[in-house]
Amino acid sequence: MTIEHGKPDVINATPTKGLFIKILSRDISVKACILDLIDNSVDAYIRNGITDRRKIRLNISKDKFEILDNCGGIEYNFLKDTVFRFGADIKRDKPTLGIYGIGMKRAILKMGKKIFMETDDGKSFSKIYLDVNEWCKSDNWEIPFEHFEHSRLSSEKKPYTKIVVTDLYDIIKDKFNLTSFINSIKDAIHITYTFFITDKIDFYLNNDVKIEPFIIEVRSDELYKPAKYQESFEDVDFEIICFIDPKEGRTKKELGKRGWNIFFNKRLILAEDTTGTTGWTGTPEDLPKYHSIYNEFRGIVFINSEDPSKLPLNTSKTGLDTETAIYDHIRNKMIKTSRPLINYLSRKYHEEKSSLDEIEEKVATEKINEIGEEEKAGKAKYVPLEKIEANSKFNAPPKPKPKEEMRTIKYKRPEKLVKKVKQNLKANNLKEVGEKTFDYYVELEEIEDE
Repeated sequence: MTIEHGKPDVINATPTKGLFIKILSRDISVKACILDLIDNSVDAYIRNGITDRRKIRLNISKDKFEILDNCGGIEYNFLKDTVFRFGADIKRDKPTLGIYGIGMKRAILKMGKKIFMETDDGKSFSKIYLDVNEWCKSDNWEIPFEHFEHSRLSSEKKPYTKIVVTDLYDIIKDKFNLTSFINSIKDAIHITYTFFITDKIDFYLNNDVKIEPFIIEVRSDELYKPAKYQESFEDVDFEIICFIDPKEGRTKKELGKRGWNIFFNKRLILAEDTTGTTGWTGTPEDLPKYHSIYNEFRGIVFINSEDPSKLPLNTSKTGLDTETAIYDHIRNKMIKTSRPLINYLSRKYHEEKSSLDEIEEKVATEKINEIGEEEKAGKAKYVPLEKIEANSKFNAPPKPKPKEEMRTIKYKRPEKLVKKVKQNLKANNLKEVGEKTFDYYVELEEIEDE
């Protein structure tokens, strides 16, 4: 039997650039894109081994997005072979933030259609102009750029990188034109990069508005002692700090003031998490379901590694990769470290068979008692993170005992009859009606308070 063979041929399976760009940038927010670009500047600072203070400036408007840093510039070979290559194999031997080599490309391609970039590392100067629409017409994935084998920096200037995105998409223009969005970027930088702002880099937003760091201090005084746990696991170092803050927890609504706050290589990834991701599942082996009675709890976790690929982080750096052995291990330690604090708060506010209203009423009562105790013990004291001793154990005052346990009584009666009783008792409100009728019954039946 003769087998007939046809003429050999090939099928073109090359992805179109347009589809690739849409898929790449579809599932990431604009805010996350901006933070990704900031990450690149911060990574440059770390990668270039800089020790003095540097600057990162952002200008955001409906006409353009611009980010400029003087954090060392980009070396020629790194620019040519790595920076614009999707999924490039980046050397990872410092505590940087970039992992997958897609952040910068995804960010700028999501914003607009015309991209300009220039960089000077002190040895050479390069500049790139990319018209995305024109680039997408060709199957060639190469990006042309100009390179000069000398630096253009004057003696007082520091190596830099500048990226400008124009011809913004309409949805991006609308977002960049909102004051609320600009403020949200400022707030995000304020807390996300607080450790870099404090120690290494000055951040500026539109009109050179300098962004201040988010001050992180831990309550540690005669009434409340924080808990701290440290460990290394599979080339990842982590530190867990938990503390109780009654005043902050219930009176001030500010990012980072409750739940779990998790930093990766000093960059905030997860803020105020009160979900099952950080243990709030309600199952016996985890923490209880989150409730307002736990607002006084604060947990801070620092996860660090010289190899960022080992960090349990998702591709957009907006959340955790929970399907990893390292995060399972850290999560278990978070639950173990925080459990004494959660148990304390549970006991503090729990009343058997109480309704939610009764719990909230008790919360308010206990709050008054706590303030009284603080006045006796002195003002609450807060200390920097580095002042907390390793492996310190949580300590708190015993639950205040009210002079007399009180219970709330609720019932309904016909409105006409209630009005007559209220008038007869000369009561000012329904609360007094209930109290006076109760007292009347106690007196009538000669019930003694023993």
